[in-house]
Amino acid sequence: MPNATHNIYTCPMHPEVKQSQPGFCPICGMTLELQLSPQGRSEKETSPEDTSYKNMLYRFWVALVFAACVIFLAMYGESYVVSPILSAWLQLLCAAIVVFGAGGFFFQRAWVALKGGALNMFSLISLGVGVAFFYSAAVVMIPGQLPAYPLYFETAVSITVLVLLGQLLESKARGKTSAAIRLLLERGAKKAHRVQGGHTQDGQEVDVSPEELQVGDSVRVRPGEIIPADGVITKGDGWIDASMLTGESLSTFKEVGDKVAAGTINERGSFLLRVEKAANESLLARIVQMCSTAIATRAPVQKLADTICGYFVPVVVLLSIITFFVWLFLGPAPAFGMALMNAISVVIIACPCALGLAAPLSIVVGMGKGASMGVLIKDAASLERLEKVDTVVFDKTGTLTERDLTCSDVKPYGSMSVQELLQYAASVEQLSEHPIARAVVAKAKRLHVELHQTETFSSQPGKGVLGMVDGHIVHVGKLGYLEEKKVALPEIMPQMYTTLYVGIDGKYAGSLTVESQIRVSAEDAVKTLSRMGIRLNMLSGDTKDTVRNVAEKLGIDTYQAEVLPVGKLQAVQELKGKGYIVAMAGDGINDAPAIAAADVGIAMGTGEDITIETADVTLTAGDLLGIERALLLGREVMTNIRQNLFFAFAYNIAAIPIAAGVLYPFTGLLLNPIIAAVAMTVSSLCVVINALRLRYGPRS
Repeated sequence: MPNATHNIYTCPMHPEVKQSQPGFCPICGMTLELQLSPQGRSEKETSPEDTSYKNMLYRFWVALVFAACVIFLAMYGESYVVSPILSAWLQLLCAAIVVFGAGGFFFQRAWVALKGGALNMFSLISLGVGVAFFYSAAVVMIPGQLPAYPLYFETAVSITVLVLLGQLLESKARGKTSAAIRLLLERGAKKAHRVQGGHTQDGQEVDVSPEELQVGDSVRVRPGEIIPADGVITKGDGWIDASMLTGESLSTFKEVGDKVAAGTINERGSFLLRVEKAANESLLARIVQMCSTAIATRAPVQKLADTICGYFVPVVVLLSIITFFVWLFLGPAPAFGMALMNAISVVIIACPCALGLAAPLSIVVGMGKGASMGVLIKDAASLERLEKVDTVVFDKTGTLTERDLTCSDVKPYGSMSVQELLQYAASVEQLSEHPIARAVVAKAKRLHVELHQTETFSSQPGKGVLGMVDGHIVHVGKLGYLEEKKVALPEIMPQMYTTLYVGIDGKYAGSLTVESQIRVSAEDAVKTLSRMGIRLNMLSGDTKDTVRNVAEKLGIDTYQAEVLPVGKLQAVQELKGKGYIVAMAGDGINDAPAIAAADVGIAMGTGEDITIETADVTLTAGDLLGIERALLLGREVMTNIRQNLFFAFAYNIAAIPIAAGVLYPFTGLLLNPIIAAVAMTVSSLCVVINALRLRYGPRS
């Protein structure tokens, strides 16, 4: 796919921060993340996560090499290599390369935040490292003017290396969490075989990029190729692997009239495709855009971390200053050195790296996992609301049942055969555009019934149709329609679910059952949600008998029939008014108001665009088991965030007093700043590892 023309980089903690170039957040200092465009990237373009990781890896190795030189000189330089003065100057040079070269961005981010009136984790790191370095540099450059304590270059470079290690691990983790979304981009077709001259097998082919395809173009898709655009098969068939978009592991057979999506793979077979959507409007493009937007949002729970950080950093600086003066005036000799080291320990160990990672990393991992399972979540706030859902309201048609109707039973009357009844009924219905008519015609075609030409066709909307077939007058429609047309009916009529009655030449000829076929995943989804303790409801504009039949088959006790769009909206609002947290699942335009009003709107990926745009969650495969996955994912992500926040808070609460030296009078224990830096890195690593557990999916 081609390069995006307008890249937008945002901060996971502060999504209001946006810029067109890579960089860092001026508030918290975190690396800005790219919002992926629907057009994606070219094959040669390097992902921003890869660039960030490589840059951090380079910085880390530079810092490690020169830090090793500093530590060697501090330990052995004066004895075996150089004079004390030369050793001190070499330490100063190597430490400057580590602190201001490899770790220079610490100070840059801290300064930008300070200019904006904010303090962040880089403020604390810069303060701790800077104090150790500049004090030592002053001792070297103006000897005799400051207390002759040991140089602290070793402390400065060790802290820098450990913080860089933490940043390196974080960068690697962030790259992995976006892997599912980047893989979607890479799955896009690189070229398309556009057929010139219409939808024919013998048209001339021209290879073009998928972005050049226009609605109505005909495209040939060969075995093993990636489908370049959303469209409908017009000739041929194939077995389609849609696992990357929908999470379905098994390939599905598609034939003439079936829709296929860009990014899916034609494993076997060959077909012609009529393009229905431009590249930037395809399902793949919508998935990429929704995931990118979602990752750039914040869950309400993150406000807690923001609020705490706003007070936490200034308090830590104050505690560090207090620690310094307490040790300076009350501590044992050498008082100045111990005061300086303990003050630095407080600043370093309290660095809120883990706090900054706690929520954003869990959300990014959760979003990526959801995308790989065919569950697209609109934003972080929706993810948080999913955890609390206790009621799911279903639309019927297109959600619990397939959108297309099916003629499931044919019952001829008298001497009429099944073939004859279907022939007469389908011959008339082939001239109608009604979904029921299409179901009857499809049934005839499946049974290889030959359709005849129909004359003098007419229809009465909502009642039935009339036509002359082979000289016979045929009526097809509701029972009342046949009665109105004076068709002679038997005394005992069949009691059927949804019935079309057929009259030929004024005599009753039989009936056909037309019904909505229940989705394959509907029954399992209903059972699973019921086991989870979720309250289930069904709203439909269909007739009472139809809705009751579907509800009984699925085991849904609460349902309403003949409900208009405004009625669905009111029903959702009433449930919310009673204190329920409501998720509304639907696929049609008539469901959009109710989906927008629900606490969590769920759209079928096979539904209308407006419904998908309105919804908080989109099930790309239309698999209702995705609702269970979404609810479980919401619960696990929020639990993971709370665990991360606990790790961060508990660590800081316990570590700061120890770093300040409160245990020294009782145990003689002091925390070296280098050990404090190790502890800070371990704290961040715990949060990263805990968040990455979500990659293995929600528990079932």
